[in-house]
Amino acid sequence: MAKDLEPWGFVVAVSAFMILLLTFGVSLSFGLYVIELQKEFHSGLSLISAIGAINLGVQLGAGPLASFLMQKTSYRKVCLLGAVLSSIGLSALPFTPNIPYMIAFYGIITGFGYCFLYVPSHTLSGLWFPRHMGLSTGLVTSGSALGGILFPMMIKVIIETYGWRGSMYILAAFNLQTIPLSALLRKAPIQRQWERKKNYLSNRKATEEKFGGKCYDEYVGDPVFTIMDSVDREKKHVKHHKVQSSFFRLSRNVCFHLYIINGTVWSAFFAAIVLILPDYFVTVGLNRSDTAWLMSLQHIFSFLGCIVSGFVSSHPKINKVALLVFFNALHV
Repeated sequence: MAKDLEPWGFVVAVSAFMILLLTFGVSLSFGLYVIELQKEFHSGLSLISAIGAINLGVQLGAGPLASFLMQKTSYRKVCLLGAVLSSIGLSALPFTPNIPYMIAFYGIITGFGYCFLYVPSHTLSGLWFPRHMGLSTGLVTSGSALGGILFPMMIKVIIETYGWRGSMYILAAFNLQTIPLSALLRKAPIQRQWERKKNYLSNRKATEEKFGGKCYDEYVGDPVFTIMDSVDREKKHVKHHKVQSSFFRLSRNVCFHLYIINGTVWSAFFAAIVLILPDYFVTVGLNRSDTAWLMSLQHIFSFLGCIVSGFVSSHPKINKVALLVFFNALHV
């Protein structure tokens, strides 16, 4: 094993992979429930598909809230919160009396739960492998595509066997596995380095206040010296670092805005495919098995794309922006 690879990093990567498999597996298969719910509640496609659209929108759009919680607590705690929320949301679905109830529990509660599971686990897997971040991110992300491959066929079978309400119990049981998976998400070594630096600066500030700006500093070696200038430099460095990495700086970055627009348009197109196409397949005469198979087929290429892009993007001579433009053009 390479010296720069931490053994526990592989545990975190596998846990994140499984979390994405379970969460996106359900979200990407909701189109099958759209067919069933139209019959159950005698409602149109637009209203029923809105349930899944809200879920995906919250799952992918509540990332800033998840990031805020990650900074205030820890990645593991946010993931555990997401595991509990999504499990509660799915467990309540068998008792659905109407569409607003399903929007609340699946669209919103489960959506937030999935977001709190997705963002921390996905981010943490990259922090464990800073020198191979592109590769680790690509491999972990492929878990979402693998969920899109496996879950449509599985959900088709359990709906036919237990009905759509009964299938929700099984999905909730699967989702409970995200609790132990979240518990495995330890802090990355680079996060511990950040914390040590933060604690060191805090201790220097406390010492400055206690001794009126004079103390012994083991890093400098002078018995008595004025540390005001040193502390001021550290504060300015930290402040500069925080400003450079803040959301407000990103909000003034044109490239960042373009990336958000790209992600928003892609997500809207992607949501339309996974939520509306299954109903279209049934409308043109395909049965449930063929519909589920076609849903799985489209994610096979996504799975391969995640792996290939992970390997390619990890190459130092590859331009990441050019690679993104190429794959966007390929979608078109």
